[in-house]
Amino acid sequence: VLIACASFFDWDGVECYAGGAERYVTDLARLFQELGFDVRIVQPSRRAFTNPYGNFVIEGIPVSRPEDFRAVSTRLDPECRNAHLVVASPVDLACQFSHPRIIGINHGIDWDHRFNRRYNYSTRKFAAAAQGVTNSLLTVAVDTNFINWLRTVDYELARRVRYVPNYVDHSIFQFTTKDFSSELVCLYPRRLYEARGLYITGAAFHSLLARYHDLKLVLAGQIDSEADRNLLEALCRSFPGRVVWQECPPDAIHRLYREAHIVLIPTAYSEGTSLACLEAMASNCGIIATNVGGLPNLVLHEFNGLLIGPEPGELCLAIERLYRDRQLLEQLARNAYQVSLRFSKSLWEQRWLQLLEDVI
Repeated sequence: VLIACASFFDWDGVECYAGGAERYVTDLARLFQELGFDVRIVQPSRRAFTNPYGNFVIEGIPVSRPEDFRAVSTRLDPECRNAHLVVASPVDLACQFSHPRIIGINHGIDWDHRFNRRYNYSTRKFAAAAQGVTNSLLTVAVDTNFINWLRTVDYELARRVRYVPNYVDHSIFQFTTKDFSSELVCLYPRRLYEARGLYITGAAFHSLLARYHDLKLVLAGQIDSEADRNLLEALCRSFPGRVVWQECPPDAIHRLYREAHIVLIPTAYSEGTSLACLEAMASNCGIIATNVGGLPNLVLHEFNGLLIGPEPGELCLAIERLYRDRQLLEQLARNAYQVSLRFSKSLWEQRWLQLLEDVI
C-alpha cells in the first residue's frame, strides 16, 4: 500500500508536523500492517529524504512546485505503479494519478478562507479535490460538510464518497472526574495559527482574563509563524502564570485534557471532524466549538457543547456562560463523553475494514 500525503515534514524534511491528519495516516498505516500489507508513505519535498516518524519512515519525493497539487500528483504518479492499493491523503493528490485502485481521503474543506468573496470566486480552489474524487474508486470524507458541498457541484460524483468520521482512542483519552466549581482551566489543544482560531482565542482572552481572575488558559500546540509567536508571547506577558503555552507531543496531550474543564475548538476555517474535539469529549470536558466544517457533526448545541460563530465576541459570551453556570458545564461535559462513545477508534477501524473489502 502506498500512502501519498501532503506533509509529515516541511518541504526540506527538517520540521516535523504532529497534526490530526498525520496521526490519522499513521493509525491507518498500522491497520494496513495488521492486515499483512507492506506500507510505504511518501510526501512532496524540495529534496529527497527518508525520515523516521514513529514506527514508519516518511520518504520525501522531490517536486519542483511542492505547493501545487497538480505538479505533486504528476510527480508522485510513477511512485504508485507497483502498489496494490494507493491512498491519497488528501484526495487532491490523486488529481493526476492513473492507478486503477485509489482510495482518497478528504479531511475537511480547506478552501473556505476568510478572504473569500463573490468577486474572487474561482473553481481552481477545489478543482484538484473534485478531480481526485473522480480518479478514485471511492473517497472517505471525515465530515458531511464536504459531501454536501460536492452535491452542489456534481451530485452523481458525491455518490462515490463515504462518510467515515474521525475517532478517539478511549484507552488513552479516558473519562476523568473533575471539580467544575473551582478555578476553570480552558485548554486550546491545537496548532497555533489563524485557521485553528489562535487570533479568535487571543482577542477573547485579553478581555476575559482582565475580568475573571480564576480563569486560566493553556495552549498546547506548534507555532506556524513568527507573527503567531509574537501574539502568543504578548498574551503570556500580559497575564503571567494565567496563560501557559507548551508544545505538547501527541503521546502526552491526554494529560492536559485531564486537567481541563473547558476545551476550545475555535476554528476559523479549514476543519473536518476534529480529533482534538473528540479527545476532549472523551475526557469529560465542556466543549466550545465553532460552527465550521465538520464540527456540527460532533457537537449538538446545548447538549454536548456550545456551537458558536468564529468571532471573539461569541467565544467570550460562551465562556462567560459556562463560567457562571457550572451545572450546565458539567452536564455538557457528561453528555460529550456519552457522544464520544459513538466515535470510538474500534468503530472507525470496522468502517475502514468494510471499505477495504469493497475495494481490494
